[in-house]
Amino acid sequence: MALIVVCGPTAAGKTALGIRIAQHLNTPILGADSRQIYKDFDIGTAKPSLEERAQAEHRLIDLVDPREVFNVARYQALACQEMEALTHAKKPILFVGGSGLYLRSVSGGWTPPAVPPNPELRAQLAEQPLKILFAQLQECDPEAAQRIHFNDRVRIERALEVCLLSGKPLSTQTKKEVPKNILTLGVSVERSELHRRIAERVHKMIQAGWVEEVQVL
Repeated sequence: MALIVVCGPTAAGKTALGIRIAQHLNTPILGADSRQIYKDFDIGTAKPSLEERAQAEHRLIDLVDPREVFNVARYQALACQEMEALTHAKKPILFVGGSGLYLRSVSGGWTPPAVPPNPELRAQLAEQPLKILFAQLQECDPEAAQRIHFNDRVRIERALEVCLLSGKPLSTQTKKEVPKNILTLGVSVERSELHRRIAERVHKMIQAGWVEEVQVL
């Protein structure tokens, strides 16, 4: 299975490069963006335009209604289906996107833990000082504590949630076999140029009706 990943920061040029590769290899683009999976959220997510979609087929975008709950586990399942179909068709697999967690779920040896969110426990954790939560994480899952920044409340709470509900560290539940034959292309742009592109993109988004899009949503 040949797996190609095009990743990088927003406005770096991933979409344009992905289209060129897709055209050259005659294969569709599999999106790896945690916001472009929502329908009707087009401008604010810099979703590929109709013109860009005409140049290369795009999959794994416009998957669900904005009111639906969508997570990396659902994405991974859908992505695996697409990968199996392309493998059967003997076509290269091309992922393009900037959501690191989504990319790791298909190419980086990572899988979501089988522990659903618990609103009651999350409410209890949210009341605790972050310093105490991080100390608890260091005790129950030292490996995860090394990877998670001590100011990252969302990931700290999730790691504790998994530990407390399953009785097993998060770090032992998210590893899987890493696919072979992966080519990762990181798109890089000089920082000042990247900032200029982002500012220009935001300006164009507002002109294109970004505010109105959010109001409708």
